[in-house]
Parts: sequence; C-alpha cells; structure tokens
Amino acid sequence: MELSSITQANYLMLFGMMINKLYIAFFLSLIGLFSCSSIPFIEKNQATAKVANVAQKVLPPYEEGSIGDGVVKAVESILPQQFLQAAKELFTVFTTKEIAITDYYRTAKFASMKVKTGRTNAIMVLANDYDGVLQWVSADEIQIFTKNGKIIRTIGLNNDIFVTDPPNILEIYTKLLSERAVAYDASIISFSEPSMDGETIKYKYFLGDPFKYSLLLNGRVIEGRILYEEIYIKKLLWKRKNKYWVDPAGHIIKSRQFLNPSIDYMEMEVIKKYGG
Repeated sequence: MELSSITQANYLMLFGMMINKLYIAFFLSLIGLFSCSSIPFIEKNQATAKVANVAQKVLPPYEEGSIGDGVVKAVESILPQQFLQAAKELFTVFTTKEIAITDYYRTAKFASMKVKTGRTNAIMVLANDYDGVLQWVSADEIQIFTKNGKIIRTIGLNNDIFVTDPPNILEIYTKLLSERAVAYDASIISFSEPSMDGETIKYKYFLGDPFKYSLLLNGRVIEGRILYEEIYIKKLLWKRKNKYWVDPAGHIIKSRQFLNPSIDYMEMEVIKKYGG
C-alpha cells in the first residue's frame, strides 16, 4: 500500500525527533566512536548490511528517488547498527522525564499529541488517516489508533487492545447535549497479553461540568464540557471511568482512558489538531 504524504512527512519528523538538535554533537561523536576499526563489535565489511536491516525496520519503504527513500539511504550510509540502537535506547520518545512543549513541536507541520501513561511521557505524531481512524506513532514504534478521540487499538504496549465496532462518542456527546441525560453502547474488545478475544465491553455516557483549559499549542484558554464514559467488562469484573475534554467545536482536546486492567490510564493531550 502506497504511503500517504502524511506518513512520509511524519516519519521524517519522527526521525528528527529522535536526532534532536540538542544531541547532534553527542551523536556525531558516537558515529566516530562506532566507526573505529579498533572496536571489536563492528564487523568489517558487514556493517552496511546490518545498518540496512535496521534502517528498513525503523523507516518504512518508499518509492525509489523519493524524499523518504533518500532518508533511508542516508541512514544506511552513515549510521552503524550499534549507533542507531543506542539512539533508540537512550533517546526513545517514551521517557520518565517531563516533556516540555517547545517551538520544535509547535511549529511542526502535522498533527501531534502528548501522551502519558503511569510515569512515562511521549510525543506522538499522526502517521495516517484510515477513513477517520487516526494512526499515531512514537519514535520507539508505539502505535495508537483513535476514532473521534477514543483509543480503539494499540501496538507495542505490554497488553495491546483491539476494539471492534467502537462507539461514536462525539455523536453520543451531541445527543447528550440536546436530548438525554445518559446514553449506552457496547463493543467487542480483545487483549494481547494475556490473550483474550471477543469480550463484550459495555459503555455508559453522561456529561460532567464545564471546564476551562489552556491549549498546549499556544496557551489560549478555551471552555468546553466534560464527557464521562464508564466501561465495564463482566468477565473480568473490571469497571473504570474514562474522561474526555470536549471543546466547543466538538473536538476532544484531552482524555484519560483506561485500556486494560494491567496498566493505569493513558492521558492524551492535543498539541496540534489534525485538520483532515
């Protein structure tokens, strides 16, 4: 499947995030270190093949001669395998350190969000729009898929989820504003570890209080309404309450969502909205 322009541009951004300006000097020194023939783990005449393998795993395939193809070739030509691995381990996007929203993120051309789960933080960027299902990717290859702000699939977590026939929570939100006090829905959810397929997850929706919120992009204060989503899986006797901050245009700008019984909630805050 041919990659969209969103995908190409955002993989470039991911690569840029991993090789942040603040670490260029350190990275260059690592290149020199790993290129030395005295280092025993650099196998002569085999480094190029190893680098190519790593580059193909980290970056997706591109058409010959495209900008993305040029990035892959650049990675293959200058970065030994051990250097690229060191970069991923030392400067992975998911970190226990607080991430400051700098102009580097504010001036990016494409949509991005700040993600927090437990004590770890991340910046994720939009890689694709599959007919309203948005794919968000971090530099360490964690993937989150959302529909109208609700997480419906994850890849790369300790216990991934996949939600079949998810509710349209923005449609439910609109109805709650005008018609009713409570709304109900249900989906089918599967977990990866431990493996559990096809469990029914029930939802109960109701509105919370109005809120004021300072946008991460520019600090502008906006008002909106809280939407609560109670989730319940009978077989697991597991019940939690998710929380969505909905702006006046009906966009979810922040959320706290419980994904599975084994981890704390995942908090997502929009840095730059997607205009698709």
